[in-house]
Amino acid sequence: MTPPIFRKCPTCGERQLGIVNKSHTTSVYHDGSEYVVSIPDLDLFWCSNCGHQIVPMDSEERLMTALRQAAVLLTPEEIRDNRFRLGSSQKKLASELGVTEDMLSRWEAGLLIQTRALDNLLRAFFSLPSLRSYLSKSEKPILPAVDSTPVPVLS
Repeated sequence: MTPPIFRKCPTCGERQLGIVNKSHTTSVYHDGSEYVVSIPDLDLFWCSNCGHQIVPMDSEERLMTALRQAAVLLTPEEIRDNRFRLGSSQKKLASELGVTEDMLSRWEAGLLIQTRALDNLLRAFFSLPSLRSYLSKSEKPILPAVDSTPVPVLS
């Protein structure tokens, strides 16, 4: 495990940080929703003076994996495997989805978790050939304007 970048506890200021391996449950907020995630054996920095716990960067990946499971989001491997299955490059898929290539790369590397809306778009894109065809077109048909005239309310 990587040593802490701080020498003192950020809560009490004492030099009492040690490493513990314990069950850890926490609330994680993602995309406007709260998820409770539990990991049975997570390495943490723990202050023996005040009890403050800090999740080290080495353990962040496990928390992100648990969050993806709790939120039922595609995993980095599922995103990458589906892209490979379609024979698409990161650049092409990113363009079709309307995201940056860097963002797609971060999803596939597990460094960034996609929003629910983008997860739904990914699932639809991977499942629906007609959507892939539509999004791959450089020029999309323009939808007709919607009449914004107020409709009278009948009482």
